[in-house]
Amino acid sequence: MVPERTLHRIGAMVTLVAAAAGLVARPVAAGDCATAIANKKCDVRIDREKPVAPLPVRVTSTAVVTITVPRRPLEAITFDTALADTAAPDVLGAIFTAFVPGLQAVTFGSRSVAPQLAPPPPPPPGVVRTLADQVEDVLDDMLVEQRSLKAPLDAVETRIDNAGEELATFAATAAGTWHVADLAAFRRHFYCNVQGKDATIDGSMCGVPERGAGTMPLPAGVINGLRVRLKGVLEQFERLSPDDRRALAPKMDHVSNTQRLLEASLESLEKAQVALVAAAATVKAIDPKTAQPIVSHPIGGFAAGTNRTATVEVVAKDLISGEKTKLTSVVIHWGGTSWEVSGGVLFSALHNREFSNSPIVENGVPRLNEKGEQLTEIVETQTRPVVVPFVLTHYRFGEWPVGSQNRVAILFGGGIGVNPYSKSADFALGPSIAFRGLMLSPMLHWTQDQTLTGGLTPGQELGPAPPDLSTQRHWVRKLAIGVTYRIAIN
Repeated sequence: MVPERTLHRIGAMVTLVAAAAGLVARPVAAGDCATAIANKKCDVRIDREKPVAPLPVRVTSTAVVTITVPRRPLEAITFDTALADTAAPDVLGAIFTAFVPGLQAVTFGSRSVAPQLAPPPPPPPGVVRTLADQVEDVLDDMLVEQRSLKAPLDAVETRIDNAGEELATFAATAAGTWHVADLAAFRRHFYCNVQGKDATIDGSMCGVPERGAGTMPLPAGVINGLRVRLKGVLEQFERLSPDDRRALAPKMDHVSNTQRLLEASLESLEKAQVALVAAAATVKAIDPKTAQPIVSHPIGGFAAGTNRTATVEVVAKDLISGEKTKLTSVVIHWGGTSWEVSGGVLFSALHNREFSNSPIVENGVPRLNEKGEQLTEIVETQTRPVVVPFVLTHYRFGEWPVGSQNRVAILFGGGIGVNPYSKSADFALGPSIAFRGLMLSPMLHWTQDQTLTGGLTPGQELGPAPPDLSTQRHWVRKLAIGVTYRIAIN
């Protein structure tokens, strides 16, 4: 017979369990994967600008998980996964894998032109020109010619800088803030700005009024001619007297240094133009109709009963430089099992009973027989509640998300535990309510109760020399409440 007080306690715990079962599951955002349940079909959304690795996702064996990432306009998003049956490779990324590898290393121009020098005064009439005078005349002429290159070099440099800045600014446009029309407008403007008035795109002329930043002529012939002249004047300079060389050395050094700077500037601008032309070709090859702002990658849909794990690395690839940046990783677990395992304790309505011989004391005075011997009686000691460590196996009938990382589930199962009092195995069977990993289980508990044998009863007087008490254990059924936590098995 279960005491009324015990029934009240068990009833209160069952009420709490029922209240937990009555929670209304709040759904996650439409279509998003809930991390606390086995999803049937869902989406994982990655923030391109602030990528954070999501919690691992569990789905059923046949589920399809779609990873979506908004991208920047001049990049491709790729998904590197361990599974062999991945989605088709990204077309844009395959086309432009090796394009413009050195664009970021190129400096768009370097300002290096001769300082403003006044032309040498004409020689007085009738004066004989020495070799030193002739060398100085050549140096003065070269300085004037070097100075005349400033304007064309500056013009090309400015156009290249502007085109490079336009490209860098648009490439850095944040994901989710641009539209296909923005890409189409930039594509035409940038290509025509680089290629110039004679270029065509999408079957029509660019129609710009001037040469493009990547096709503007550079004064390479003039600079190369100055290099040849400098070589000749250096040979004449070596034939001068020591005094004449000392006098002309500053001007000779100035012309030589200016020539080196001009050649370096020419080389830098030529590289920048080559890079711009290649970048313009890359941009032109992008089809705005297929280059969508949001990239989706479905994965899954395996046969029923499949257990599989995939780690998908989400990578952003710059179409211009070819540089790759790992954004994050998505871990997905496919599994078809509805079984769960939990471990914890069982609070049983059984009161563990122990029996002992104890002296009889009345009003603080021991009771004695006529011989003055201490009388004894049988005393029953109860321990409650009985707490038994338990492991339970559950079959899950259903589960629902509460928010994005919680769940409520209904399960039924049973388990086994080792009773610390009887030192024997106990068994339990019943339903369970789960919130996240915590499980509350009202159960029927099979355990062993201890009773006296040989006609002995609690409170029985046994005299001054009581015999050893004889007890036995027998199976009984009691109500119990299990409090366990899920053990991950898949």
